[in-house]
Amino acid sequence: MRDSQRVNAERLLVNRCLEGDQGAWRSLCVNQRPRLLHNLRRLLGRGSFPRQIDDIISEVWSSLLVNNYDRLRRYDPSRTALSTYLTALALQQVWRAERRKHRRAAEIACTMRGQEPVLARSSDRPTELLIEEMCSILPKAQAEFVRQLVWPERNIGPVRSSAAARQRKHRIRVRVVSLAARL
Repeated sequence: MRDSQRVNAERLLVNRCLEGDQGAWRSLCVNQRPRLLHNLRRLLGRGSFPRQIDDIISEVWSSLLVNNYDRLRRYDPSRTALSTYLTALALQQVWRAERRKHRRAAEIACTMRGQEPVLARSSDRPTELLIEEMCSILPKAQAEFVRQLVWPERNIGPVRSSAAARQRKHRIRVRVVSLAARL
């Protein structure tokens, strides 16, 4: 297919999707999924799991629907191919997933060191209610894990925590000064 034909075909397909044509959505998914799958496998490498790639592809399709098809409206066929645009969206999803994974690892590390996790620093009452609602539908062991991650035992709060840290620094300074005086 020549470039101008590709541009016209993709523009027509996107316009039909924006109008809510189910056949156009089916065509978009069927035609673009293999290339998107290939590009993601190439980008993520052999270590990626098929389920992970499927989740990313699902998130890409969902992101096209959000805010009255905002991302699909932003697509310009004269600038890039639809498969390239979808791959870029998938890459954004991969980056978001990586950031979430690193944030979660940092939260767990803080909890294991006895520090207060970032989630516990917010006193956002609606968030607390959402977390409790989520915990109510989780199995007991998982709910306890989530509660411990969000609100660890012996949590003294951010103000007292920073005061305790200042006291520790002061005690260390006093010890260093007393050791230096002995030498």
